[in-house]
Amino acid sequence: TKPAPKPTVHTDCADAEGYYSCLGTTSDFGLLMTQVWLIMNSYSKTTPNDAVSKLWLSWEQKGLTALSDFQQVKRITSIESLDQFYLYLQDCAPVVTVLDLKWDNQILYRTAQLATPVATSYVCKINTLLLRMALSK
Repeated sequence: TKPAPKPTVHTDCADAEGYYSCLGTTSDFGLLMTQVWLIMNSYSKTTPNDAVSKLWLSWEQKGLTALSDFQQVKRITSIESLDQFYLYLQDCAPVVTVLDLKWDNQILYRTAQLATPVATSYVCKINTLLLRMALSK
């Protein structure tokens, strides 16, 4: 008998509910990290004295960038696993304002479905930045 085929993970497209998946690999972590970095970089510049901003800025001083891979994130932040990174993101108000996150042995994320015009405007700005970055590659 032949072994069962391994499931194929498509990290470059969203599922039926609009969620992208991140297993922490070099092929899927970059998109999530870029989005998180844009959110936190913007937030930290506008509210540098907030505790969340101070932590983020300390990580940036240690070398965290939008292009950091998961191994670099783990080294810089002392976050040891993908589920710990998910918990950090889930507890980070600026991130969950923009991204809808779920855990299913991987990080599932999509743009949050927002009801307020101010928050929606913020998400539109983030999405515009992400689109510009993607088109510039």
